[in-house]
Amino acid sequence: MSYFGFLAKQFYKKRSNLLIIGIFLTLIFFYGLSLLNTNPKGEFVSQIDSQLEELDKQRKEGNLESDTEHSEYTTFLNQQYDQLLNIKKDYSRGDHKKAYTEYLTILKDMKKQIGNEESRPTWWAESVEKQILYLEALSEQNIPYETPGGLSSAFGFPLKVVNNLFPILMTFVVVLLVTTIFVSPYIGTLNKDSVLPYPIILETLQKLLLSCGVAVVVIGLTICISWITGSFVGGSSSLELPIFKYVDQKLSVSPIKSILPQAVLLYSVALFSVVTITCLVATILKNSLSTVFTALIINIIQMFAIPQLPQLTKIAHLLPGVYLESGNTVTGILSENYHNSKITLQNGIIVNLLITTITFFIIYLVMRLEQQHKKVKYNTVVGK
Repeated sequence: MSYFGFLAKQFYKKRSNLLIIGIFLTLIFFYGLSLLNTNPKGEFVSQIDSQLEELDKQRKEGNLESDTEHSEYTTFLNQQYDQLLNIKKDYSRGDHKKAYTEYLTILKDMKKQIGNEESRPTWWAESVEKQILYLEALSEQNIPYETPGGLSSAFGFPLKVVNNLFPILMTFVVVLLVTTIFVSPYIGTLNKDSVLPYPIILETLQKLLLSCGVAVVVIGLTICISWITGSFVGGSSSLELPIFKYVDQKLSVSPIKSILPQAVLLYSVALFSVVTITCLVATILKNSLSTVFTALIINIIQMFAIPQLPQLTKIAHLLPGVYLESGNTVTGILSENYHNSKITLQNGIIVNLLITTITFFIIYLVMRLEQQHKKVKYNTVVGK
């Protein structure tokens, strides 16, 4: 059996590793179940119902007044009430495009009204603008409404998992698993010469290769479980579902089919740098608890440090740990929040590949020094 095969067999035979993966995937499933009552797809109808209820109340109050001015206002309310009622009927029949088009007319009139009234708060105008942008994208594709950010459907929930669980929880899981590969009690009792007729550097390389493989497998399992959970909780969804994205500091929308793959790709690349950093820490410390603690501090603290230290925002694009928030990077939210236009998908891939290469080179130097030290020690013992 090859040394890589031995490592892989020992990894999957160790129950604690499978338990860690199992607990993580179970947490994802229950996280999805917690969204059962949110009903993001029914939010559009609920929004219409709320407005109909408010208009009905205003109509009843208006009917109590007999003067001409209030009579005209009541007529306007009746027209708007009928319009909303037709929108609800169109949407319920499945004619989403027609319902969105009619509702957009109301929103655009509201936008003009807000623009003419300086007393209106800025956030209100921004909210209406976002609604218009989102509904125009839905109307173009004629797909059912799903609350922006709700993301509990087949393709929406995986993106929600990438945004909320990947940066910290997933990174923690991978660090734990990688640590068991590099710092394991069974390795000390192994006669390596029987399975590994190579120098210690190749031994580390095979451990690193297995660690990257484990990380990719865990990411794949996570996306599959997220898709299954999202299908169960929120039902099917369209790959054209619009997601808000900042481009050149301007809000726009992009289909989820372009956002999700990019987010997973960036996180995978960022995770490779996490794996190599954990490998380096394990090589130096040779202790499981110290390795996990130190590796997590190095990789995750960057996400917490930047909001607390605004001075770091200028160099945030150079910190590999920042790109663990891959979903927010791809959608431009991090770039907008940190006022740093250099936090992009492309820079994230470059920075993490560069860090991975540098860290691997440092690991090589450390292992070469360790190999030379062992050779000198062996020669000294033999000489005696």
